[in-house]
Amino acid sequence: MHNIFYARFYRTNGDACLTIYISTTNGRAFFYFVNLLKSIKLKYKIEVPKQSMDIKGLYLTTDCEKCNDLTSITFEELSKDEILDKIKIFQCLYSRKNIQLGIDPGSRIGIAVTIENRPVHMDIMNNTQEVIGLVSRLSAAELGNLDIKIGDGRPEITQKIIDGLRPIVKSHDLIQVVNEKRTTPKGRARVKKDMVAAYHIAMKRGLTI
Repeated sequence: MHNIFYARFYRTNGDACLTIYISTTNGRAFFYFVNLLKSIKLKYKIEVPKQSMDIKGLYLTTDCEKCNDLTSITFEELSKDEILDKIKIFQCLYSRKNIQLGIDPGSRIGIAVTIENRPVHMDIMNNTQEVIGLVSRLSAAELGNLDIKIGDGRPEITQKIIDGLRPIVKSHDLIQVVNEKRTTPKGRARVKKDMVAAYHIAMKRGLTI
């Protein structure tokens, strides 16, 4: 799996930043949170669970250690599907539900999942069925509206993806075909180019189908 091109960021609320805290004594939950945050280059702090905490932030904790007055995601709430769980964290940080998915069709299909223009997950898929499978997972999880942007550089692959997505996506989801012009960067390895192109495709407006 190729996870690159992530930017360090914080959600700004006025002059304050919403800091991520891992707050649990559960070893399994702790290591899952750590690995998840490291995979998307998000900084975090460790906070000992207490009955009452007054530090504002996003707390990753467990059901039995949760403080009801704080913004939190518990280990039990997470699906343990890495992509879905990363989306859930980003949505909580940014208070946004819409999920953008950029797809760069080709012999290797670049994909980029973003929230608020921030890359959540980037990867290479080997065939259209893998792409359709990913969209099926995102749709079934009902984490928010899907804005799916597909590049037009390989029309036959683009159409095959569209045909596979039609029975899956919900009425409130969006599928657009995007002009791929100026989406592929120069001077990068081919695999990285495909993923970066998918990210740029996710940022563009296209023709709704």
